[in-house]
Amino acid sequence: MSGGKSGVSQAIQTWVRSRAHGTGGSTSAGGVHDHPSRAAVRVTSRRVLVVDDDDHIREVATLALEVVGGWRVTSTSSGEDAARIASDEHPDAVLLDVMMPGVDGPSTLARLREDPSTADIPVILLTAKNLSVDQRDFSQMALAGMIPKPFDPMALAGQVADLLGWNEEP
Repeated sequence: MSGGKSGVSQAIQTWVRSRAHGTGGSTSAGGVHDHPSRAAVRVTSRRVLVVDDDDHIREVATLALEVVGGWRVTSTSSGEDAARIASDEHPDAVLLDVMMPGVDGPSTLARLREDPSTADIPVILLTAKNLSVDQRDFSQMALAGMIPKPFDPMALAGQVADLLGWNEEP
């Protein structure tokens, strides 16, 4: 495939937008697009910080949360930057990769919890590791939840909203 990273980026954007706007994906017998997670998510002014060292995962998560969730998203590839951004911008939630070079997810989470300006920000871990092992390892870390990778971009906003109770708000 030619085009490199920009070609992949454009393909991801097109795919997420088409699925979110009903021009892709499955339809039910009545012609209604079958995306229950999208229907449950309200468009709000929520702000989410996505932290992942993998450019493609970060881009897909960002697009999914912006297009499907209707949220404003800031993203970064490092735990070091995440702690600074969270302190400066105080997002409504942080979606945080576990395995990153340098400052990893658990170390970033510890930094967020130690800083009074970020201690109350809900954190959801993105993990490619076995969830049963992760839940045992991370049970003492005051997490809002965990989402396994690979994740379904069309369901991601719904999963985040469910974990944070954002679907129950008026």
